[in-house]
Amino acid sequence: MTTLYIIGNGFDLYHGLHTNYSDFHDFLSCHGEEDLIDSMERYWGHYDVLHGEHTLWSDLESALGEYNVKDIMDDMFEGHTLDIDHISSSIGEVDAEVTENFVPLRERLNEQFSSWVRSMDFSRISRKSLYGFDPSGLFLVFNYTDTLEKVYGVSSSQVLHIHGDAGNLADELIVGHDKLYKEVPQEDDFYDRTEYQHQIASVINGLYKDTAKIISRHHEFFSQLSSIDTVVVYGHSIADVDLPYFQEIKKNIQPNATWHISYHGDSLPDVNKRVSNLGVSNVTYFNM
Repeated sequence: MTTLYIIGNGFDLYHGLHTNYSDFHDFLSCHGEEDLIDSMERYWGHYDVLHGEHTLWSDLESALGEYNVKDIMDDMFEGHTLDIDHISSSIGEVDAEVTENFVPLRERLNEQFSSWVRSMDFSRISRKSLYGFDPSGLFLVFNYTDTLEKVYGVSSSQVLHIHGDAGNLADELIVGHDKLYKEVPQEDDFYDRTEYQHQIASVINGLYKDTAKIISRHHEFFSQLSSIDTVVVYGHSIADVDLPYFQEIKKNIQPNATWHISYHGDSLPDVNKRVSNLGVSNVTYFNM
């Protein structure tokens, strides 16, 4: 195999699947998870006034990396003042904010995200004409869906679902950010905030996408790329959170490899900037 295909979410959108993060928001809303939506918007990302939406529902993974532990703790402690006559009750209220409201968020998000991805309907999806497509190539898939296998008949032996395969119920679907939190001392009042900080950090870092660890786990895949002289990217914006994978690919393929990268709408300037930062020069672009 001399051609590597990299598949991003734009590939599924191009085929009519409802895989925008805004669709995830709608899925949560339809399944009575308004409290999860509210909690996520409370602690991660921000409301984008220009586009009239919360950043979670335009770029979930980047938004998960927008957090401030001090603000999270201050929010949890707000309104909880020490009642000298009921100390245990005062501490219990703060404990509940952390252990009952915040700590479960990671597990709830992962569960609902997996349910959403695995609910995708392929019944109306059909093949499309794809730029430079060869089903005998090698495929690195950032999506969780098995569109390639179901729609194009690509053998699973040619495909690596780098963040998990929704078609395999045993697979963990990895979604997360790239901003690992390193704990710093917090100011204490009556409450010892150290343990609360540990619990909050555990949730935040539990949503950290450890790209180095994932690359190491799939070392065999990346080490077989030495013969690749052509890379075709379908529907991936080369966002910062996934940049380490592209750097690993560039390191392992032929140094003079040709890259063919898709863009959509007016995204070409942003894609071109990211490609330049990657240090790839032998590039052609195509609209998708």
